[in-house]
Amino acid sequence: MNPTIKSAIPLPKHIAKYNIERVIGYGAKGVVYKAHDCHINRSVAIKVLHQDLQPTVSQQKMNMCFLREARIAARCSHPNIVTLFDFGEDKFPYLVMEYFEGRELKSLIAQTPAIKPAMAAKVCIEMLEALSHAHDKGIIHRDIKPSNILINDEGVIKLSDFGLAHMQSWKNLENKAAGTPNYMSPEALRNDTIDLRTDLFSVGVLFFEMLTRRRPFRHLSLEANLNQLSSFSHIPTSLARELKPILRKALQHDQNKRFQSARSFLHHVRNLKILSEVPQTNLASVVTSPRFDSLPNLEPLFSIFVGPIAKPLIKRYSRISTNIEQTIQFLSKHIPTLDERAQFQELSKKLARELAAKRR
Repeated sequence: MNPTIKSAIPLPKHIAKYNIERVIGYGAKGVVYKAHDCHINRSVAIKVLHQDLQPTVSQQKMNMCFLREARIAARCSHPNIVTLFDFGEDKFPYLVMEYFEGRELKSLIAQTPAIKPAMAAKVCIEMLEALSHAHDKGIIHRDIKPSNILINDEGVIKLSDFGLAHMQSWKNLENKAAGTPNYMSPEALRNDTIDLRTDLFSVGVLFFEMLTRRRPFRHLSLEANLNQLSSFSHIPTSLARELKPILRKALQHDQNKRFQSARSFLHHVRNLKILSEVPQTNLASVVTSPRFDSLPNLEPLFSIFVGPIAKPLIKRYSRISTNIEQTIQFLSKHIPTLDERAQFQELSKKLARELAAKRR
């Protein structure tokens, strides 16, 4: 967005019942604020499609765009997808989402001399898990790129911004070429019919970029791009041999030669030997451990802080935790503020003590 437009946007004191604290992001169509819901004492992110950003767009069309995004995002409930809490209108339409304390993957790529291949694979896995969930709902994201992926200090990622997303069942796809050209599939750039496989091409581009800090050069052949992997000192020759077949399949121009599902792509990335370099506690989606009985009342307690993603998060971390205390630590990382984390830890540990007392 033009810096002049950014500076011209006044910071509102509140939107509906939410008190606005600061700007946390700008996009081509709107602005995202960090806000506070005083009613339930929770930090949230609010996306507003501001009229000043698109003076030529009618209010009715703005409302329709946001309503469509809300309806699509509301279908998703996954640990690696930003959760939608609310949709409304206060002069302008707005979306209320979970506040995730992290930064855009774009800044990590720009500021890191070389992302470790194991971490790049981990991020790719979590993106594909998110897309597998969305694709199962018939949702094509259409705008997979680093600025739409948030990552925190623990390496947990969240896929955001379903503003260009589309339901595969919808017959008419307006603005089929919409997206970010550097990450768009060949069929999307040609304005041809697209399907779920267009997102998988974008993930391939992003995986390549995390590994090399550069996107595949369009003027080079696919093989010429893949041969560059061996020229990076942080990518061992043996790993480059493992990566090439995966990236070769992900980046095929022909949709029918590409991975046909996020699950298929996911399976191949999970089998990379490099994943053994990442501590198991940071690879909740990859490793498995014996399950244990979690606290009976943990889900309703945790949902107070994170909403409907409580259940899948508890299920996910119960697979890799060896005790209740470890699960509590994993879950608390998904709570945005330090005060709320401390409150959740205190209450959940109290539940654990009560359960232990009953079992004596």
